[in-house]
Formats: sequence, structure tokens, C-alpha cells
Amino acid sequence: MAEALECDVAVAGSECFHAHDAGIPRPVQGPGDCAAGLMAAVRARGVRIPDQLSLVGYDNSHIANLATVALTTIAQDAPALAGKALDLALTRTEHEDGIATETVLPPRLVIRQTSAPLT
Repeated sequence: MAEALECDVAVAGSECFHAHDAGIPRPVQGPGDCAAGLMAAVRARGVRIPDQLSLVGYDNSHIANLATVALTTIAQDAPALAGKALDLALTRTEHEDGIATETVLPPRLVIRQTSAPLT
């Protein structure tokens, strides 16, 4: 499986172009707004998404769901995350000497039009 790049627009863009020029298909992931900008840049260079490049955002922002973008993304349950953070903060104020806890909520993959099927 191809290595995924964390998306900083300049870095990911240059890495993506380098990989594409070398004929290496490579998935790129990052925040939805970053991925949408990168999508425009690679399309301008003639790269076909998802045929030549799969793009996945992380945050399921409103940009990801636009018809012109249709970005595959990883969605976080923001209301559940906020509720859990509030619960933990309130518990901490009531029990200052309590044990620190870590909570992990599972993300959800939202498949749209920017990722090719695994082969």
C-alpha cells in the first residue's frame, strides 16, 4: 500500500507532484480545506482524481460535502467529543486529585468521489 502523506499544502503538493511524475500513485490525506486546495492544484496539472491519485480529508468539513469537491473524508463526532470533554472537565473540577483519563471516540470513514477502490 502507498505511503500516506500528512497534508501541508506546499509539502503535500510537491510530494504529490513528485510521486505523480515518477508514476507512483499515492494517497494524500489532510484537513478537508487543505485537501480541496490540493485537489484543485493537482487537477490543474492534469492529474485525474481518483484514477491517478486518491485524496482523503480529515474532519468532514462542509467543504468536503460540496458537489464540486465530493471529498472522501474521516469524520469525527464533534458533538460527542465536546460532550466528553465537558464531562471530563466537570469531573476534574469536582475531583481535582482524580486520575487523568483518556477517551478515544472512533472516527467514521465517509467515502465520496476522491478515493479509488482498493485493488
